[in-house]
Amino acid sequence: MTIADTTGDITLPAAGQFLAGTGGVCNPGYSFRGDTDLGMYRAGADQLAWGICCGEAMRLEGGGKFYLNESANGKLAKGITINQAGADNEILSLKSDTAHGVTCLTETDTFGYFKKTGAANGGLGITGLTDYSGYGVVLTGVTCGENTTKTTGGFGFVMVQTVKRGTGGCSTTTAAPGTDANLFAIQAGGSTARFLFDAEGTAHADVGTATYDDYCDIELMRGFLAETVPCYRNRFGQDMMYNLCQYEDMKLIGKDSVHWEQRDCGRWQQRAMVNFTGLTMLHHSTIIQMHDNLQAIIQSQEQRISQLENQLALGSK
Repeated sequence: MTIADTTGDITLPAAGQFLAGTGGVCNPGYSFRGDTDLGMYRAGADQLAWGICCGEAMRLEGGGKFYLNESANGKLAKGITINQAGADNEILSLKSDTAHGVTCLTETDTFGYFKKTGAANGGLGITGLTDYSGYGVVLTGVTCGENTTKTTGGFGFVMVQTVKRGTGGCSTTTAAPGTDANLFAIQAGGSTARFLFDAEGTAHADVGTATYDDYCDIELMRGFLAETVPCYRNRFGQDMMYNLCQYEDMKLIGKDSVHWEQRDCGRWQQRAMVNFTGLTMLHHSTIIQMHDNLQAIIQSQEQRISQLENQLALGSK
C-alpha cells in the first residue's frame, strides 16, 4: 500500500518506510504543524540534520561524524565537533549526583567541565570538582609496556608536550619552544606561579629560603640519612642528634611518610616523602656552615703561628 499526498513529498511504501521530502533548514522534511521550522531534513548524501528556527543545530554524517552548531571539519575522520560560536562559558559539562557547592564556577552537580581559557583567544581549560579533600582531576596513562630510556628520547606513561606556532605571522606549522621558554607551570590560586620548568630542563621553585642556622647542619644531614636509610643508622650509631619527629617538624620529611616497599628484585627498601627543595637549602647551608667553621680554624691557627713567630723573634734578641 502506498499513501501519497497531493504533492508527492510523503509516501508510505509497502515495506513500511516513511518517506519524507528532502526538506531544508527552514522547512525540514520531518516537522510539526505547530512549529514548521523545527525538525529533521536531509542535508546531503548520508547526512541527517536538525533545523531549529531556520538554523542548523546538529548534523550526523555516515561514517561516524557528529556536529553540534557546525556542519564540517576537515581534520575529523570520526568523532564529535562542537562549535561554541561567541559563547565563552562551558562547552562541555559533565554531571552526576555530586554536590560540591562551588557554584561560583559551575552548577553544584557538575563534576567536570571544559571551557576556553581566554574569551577571544581560545585555549582549553579543564576543571574537575569534588566535595572530597582531593582528586579534583586525575590523569592516568595505561600502557601495555614500559619505557626505561633515560635520554632525551625517553617517554613515559603520561606525557606533556609543548609546541608553538612556527615562524612567520601566518605560519601553519609548529616549532619547538625557544631558549628559556617556560614549558610547564604550577600555580597556586590560579595566579601565583610556584613552579616553572623551562626549555633547558631547569626547574624553578618560588619558596622561602631556609638557613638552618639554629642547627648543626652536618648532624642534620647525617641524621637525615639515618632516618631514611636504615644501614646508615647502624653506621652512625643510635644516638643521633636529631630524630624523625624533628625532621617532620622541619618539613624535610613528610609526616607519616616513612614506609617500606618491596622492589622488583625482591629486596625491601625504606622510603619516605623527601622535601628536595628543603634538602637543597640544607646542603647550601651546610657548605656555608662548614666554610665558616673552616675559616674560624684557619684564623685561629694563623693567630697561633703569629704568636709563635713573635716569641721566636723575641727569643733571638
